[in-house]
This record gives sequence, C-alpha cells and structure tokens, in this order.
Amino acid sequence: MGKFLCDHDLHCHTILSACCHDERQTPANMLAVAEAHGYSTLCLTDHLWDNAVPGASEWYQPQDIAHVKQSLPLPKSDSVRFLFGCETDFCGGDKLGLRPDHFDEFSFVIIPPDHFHMVNFVRPESISEPDQIANLLLERLEEIARLPIPFHKVGIAHLTTGLINRGKNKYDVINAINQDRFFEAVRAFAKSGAGIELNGACFAPTWQEHKDEELCLYRIAKQAGCKFYLGSDAHMQEKMLRIVEVLPEVVEALGLTDADRFCLE
Repeated sequence: MGKFLCDHDLHCHTILSACCHDERQTPANMLAVAEAHGYSTLCLTDHLWDNAVPGASEWYQPQDIAHVKQSLPLPKSDSVRFLFGCETDFCGGDKLGLRPDHFDEFSFVIIPPDHFHMVNFVRPESISEPDQIANLLLERLEEIARLPIPFHKVGIAHLTTGLINRGKNKYDVINAINQDRFFEAVRAFAKSGAGIELNGACFAPTWQEHKDEELCLYRIAKQAGCKFYLGSDAHMQEKMLRIVEVLPEVVEALGLTDADRFCLE
C-alpha cells in the first residue's frame, strides 16, 4: 500500500476570518507557502455563517458568503490545486451555518462538532461537566450525520481540539466519551464519504505526552473505515507548517496509508 502523503492542507484561514490577525494570511501568500513545501492541494476555509440561515451569533454575522468570497478569484499555480472552501458551525438539531443548497458554492465544507467555547450558541451554558460535554459531542456527531448535505465534500474538524473544554483539561472529556457510541457515529461518516480531520493545532506541540488519549478517537475512526485529511488550522503563516512539522508523526503513529486518505473530487 502507498504512503499517506502529508502534502495537503484542507483547513486554513485567511485574514477574512475574524479570528485571524496575521495580515500575511492572504491567498497569494498562503499559496506561496504551499508551493515552497511541496503541497499538492490547498483549500481556504474561512469561518462562515450563511445569511440565509437565521440565528447567527454576533461574531458570525459579518462573515457571510459574500464576505469570504472576497478571496476570489484564487491565484493560479502549476503545482498546487488551490480550492475554495469554508468552515461553518453546527449548533445542534438541524442548525448548520450553511444552507444545504449553498454547498455548491464551495469545493469543501468543514463542520466542527465541538466549538464548545461558543457558549449559548454551540454549547448550552448548562452543559459544563466533562461527561456532559462528552455526551454533547456524541449527540452532535450523530445529528451531523443525519443532515441532508453532500458528505463527499464535507470534513469533520478537530475531534480532539482543546475547545471542547477550553481553559480546562480536554482529556477529561475525551476519556469520558463512550467509545462504542463514538464508533457508530463515525461509521456513519465512513459510509457517507465524509472526511475526518487530523488537525495540526490539536497535536502541537506536546501531543506525545498524551499519545494514547490523543490518538484514541482517530484509531476508532480508522477501525470504522473513515478516511482522513490534514488541516493546519493556520491563523498565521508559520502555523501552516504544522502539515510538515507535526502531522507526519501523527500519520505514522496511526499507521495510515494512501488507502486511508480522503480525496476531494
């Protein structure tokens, strides 16, 4: 079986994302980084809430489709496939920040199930204990899997982000997740064709100190038949290098091969 190449970044942010403050994060500059490090594919995924979907948070309101489309047209490259995507939020039930019929505006759509730092928008304030948060994450994964969306162009973002328990120990939540239920949740994504993200921000800089806990959910996802893609989640230029500086060790530890790779059409 072929090697799983760390040659793509399908999750990165330009200065158009409100949480990005690095003026160097422009499409042209980001493409130059990708070219310099031998990437085959780069996808912009700025934060977005479709103004056709009611209920945006105050933070999300300015970041609509027209806003993120300011990056278009993307610069061309002879060596890098440069794609236009977005990252939108899921708030439970069927409340997704991008209307299903607007998915065709994007090559790739990232959906984080766990932006739980967004209190009373993504996570109810009443849910605060690790076991409650773990259950909420499972509920969100199950709900996302039932959405009427084109999963062949969907990525499920950063399952082990510190944002699941911001300011506290994220492993308290990870260790509280029912693994059998998690297996069934991610198996639904394997069947629908969605990708599971290996996020450089989750693993940098000291993931090996908690190696078994950090890799546990991804090992289960692999057993369930999921396909994986890489994302730097870069909000500043230097962080784009997580793809080549951090994630190769993660890919090796998981024993991934080219057969485990999520591929966009």
